[in-house]
Parts: sequence; structure tokens; C-alpha cells
Amino acid sequence: MILGLDTSCYTTSAALFDGAEMREARRLLSLPPGQKGLRQSEMLFQHVGALPEVLVELGGVPEGKLTGVAVSSRPREADGSYMPCFLAGLSLARSLSALLGIPLYEVSHQQGHLAAALWSAGRMELAAAPFLAWHVSGGTTELLYVEPYLKARRVGGTTDLCAGQVVDRVGLTLGLGFPAGPELERLAAGSDEILPGRLTVSGAEFSLSGLQNQAQRFFEQGKRPEDIAAFTLQSLARVLREATDHAKTRYPGVPVVGCGGVLANLEIRKALPEVIFAGLGPAGPGLDRQSASPDNAMGVAVIGWKLDKEGSLSTP
Repeated sequence: MILGLDTSCYTTSAALFDGAEMREARRLLSLPPGQKGLRQSEMLFQHVGALPEVLVELGGVPEGKLTGVAVSSRPREADGSYMPCFLAGLSLARSLSALLGIPLYEVSHQQGHLAAALWSAGRMELAAAPFLAWHVSGGTTELLYVEPYLKARRVGGTTDLCAGQVVDRVGLTLGLGFPAGPELERLAAGSDEILPGRLTVSGAEFSLSGLQNQAQRFFEQGKRPEDIAAFTLQSLARVLREATDHAKTRYPGVPVVGCGGVLANLEIRKALPEVIFAGLGPAGPGLDRQSASPDNAMGVAVIGWKLDKEGSLSTP
């Protein structure tokens, strides 16, 4: 059995995976009302306090059954990729590895997202061949070309704000809580007006700062919150649709996978019917789109299990 740990920008999470069954627990970091974000030092402090609580919730492991610990130690699989928040999980993982005499497996947060999406959709075999993937969250809005085994490079996405940032900032304007995604989706369901406005997509690249500005103008003009919420989500869906269409002409025939908390939104999922989304499949009983899409340690545990059993990520 593998313990997976992930301490990302706004979620502390842990998972146990034995090759078939998954247990997981998580805690959202606390953000004061009205505040747009946390400093890395604040994230690190909160992760340190939340990790014991998450492990208690996760439950115990029978003696001798824990064979390794996997952890997200960096945002991406790239030279120089670093965020202090990941030190909380890495420190605990290294301590457990040394104390229990079990292997330590370091992966990237992005690889964990990709693995969680494939596993929860019952499509782990896709990791053995190239595929396109959207990683859309509060800290990342990237279109990736992924080669075996989960080696990703950016081929499109935002040139400024991330989609999750826009969602949360519009939500803050509308008086919603943080993170604002689920509340914004519920609010948008009550919309009865299509607000004008369009973002420009150049190939697979786009800017999202204009979307935030347009939403702010609608708010100042007294437009209904429901219509502003719908406009925000519909605009995100359109740019992701256009960028996906462009990428599919560059990389014909490859499947497209979607991961990240923003892609739990049904409006966006409806705009991308061919995309294989996290949480849509038989592999994860009891998992829904909300559990497998946002930051979680499940994919980290899946990768750790593969490394523990096979010694490398070179085969499916």
C-alpha cells in the first residue's frame, strides 16, 4: 500500500492506494473573507497544521502494509519548478520514509493531477501513449502535450491570469466564498440573460484578464449576479473549446484529458464532450467530478504504487 501526500496552494491532501482501492482525505486552507489569496509562508504554516488532521481522517494502515510513500515535491516536471508550499508534504514524506525504512517517491503536482484524471476515469492505459491534456485550476491554465509516462510540455493556455483566478475574483466581486467555483456554478444556473462579450483566442493561446475586466464592468452596470456568473463560465468554456479545436489540428487523433478544479464545472464539460474528465469512469467507486478534479493526493498515490511495483514509469 502506498501513501500519497500533496500540499498544493490551497489544499492539504493524503491518499492510500493498494492498486485497486483508494482512500483519501483533504482539507482546504483557510482564507480570510475578502482576501484574494495566501502568501506561500501562510500556506506552508497551514499545511503543517493540517497534515496530522488529514492523516487521522485517512485512517490507519495495518502493520507492515505500507510499502512506500509518494509526495508531490514541485509544481511541474520541469527544471526550476518550485513552490515552498510543497515543502510541508515533502518534509513529512522524507521523515516517514526514513523512520519506517520504506521508499520515497517524488513526483510533480501536475503529474499527480494527470494520473488522478486517468485513474478515476478508468483510462490509465492512456499514460503509455501521447495525449493532450488540459490542466485548469487556480494556479495553472495550460494545454499540455503528454508523452509516456506523464511527461508533459505546454502547447497552449493562458498568457496571463489562470481560469481559477478569474473564477475566484469574479466570485469575490459577487460576494461568494472561496474557492468560488461551486458557488459560481450554482449561481449561473439561475441566469436568464446572455451578456455580450468575447475573448480572442490565437491558436491555442488566450488572455483571461479581459474576462475579469468585462465581468467587473457588468457588475458596475448593475447586471444580475446570476448573469455575470453565467457569462464568466460560458466565456471560459468558449476559449477552451477554441483552443482545443486548434490543438487537435496540430496533434490529430490523440485523446484529450481534462484535470484541475475548474474542470469540475458542468458548463465547461458540456462544451468539451470528447474530453476524458477526472471522475467519469469505473475505476474510482464513490468518486465524483468534485472529488477527482480539484487538488488531491490520489494521482500521487497511483504513481507511487506503479513505481513501487515496477521500479519505473516507462511502461503502462
